[in-house]
Amino acid sequence: MRTSFRAAGLATAVLASTVLGAGAADAATGSSSHVPPRVERACLRIPNLTMRTENVLARINGDADAPGSLLWLDDRIADAEEIGREGWVEFLTNRQAVREASIEVFELRLVTLADLGERCEAAGIGR
Repeated sequence: MRTSFRAAGLATAVLASTVLGAGAADAATGSSSHVPPRVERACLRIPNLTMRTENVLARINGDADAPGSLLWLDDRIADAEEIGREGWVEFLTNRQAVREASIEVFELRLVTLADLGERCEAAGIGR
């Protein structure tokens, strides 16, 4: 999962710089009809990246029955404490802290993807 989100972040950064650069070049030439293929491919990935990010957020914020959610981890931590597995408690607590910190990153990614989606639509590449 980590690699795919790093790739998604990289794709978002490339898309932002490319769309912004293409917009400046089009403004200078007065033409908006030509969109580089790389920009078009990146723009077409935005809906999928948005959906995947929303799915991860839904899982993290899910109920106690959703494996990987914060509430699910709370239950696993309580179970480990009950049977005295201190190493497992520490491991799960660290995992929970990382997931809590990642919520802000994913929410920011959704905002960035929405902004890039608007720029793509303005460039004539639909969602």
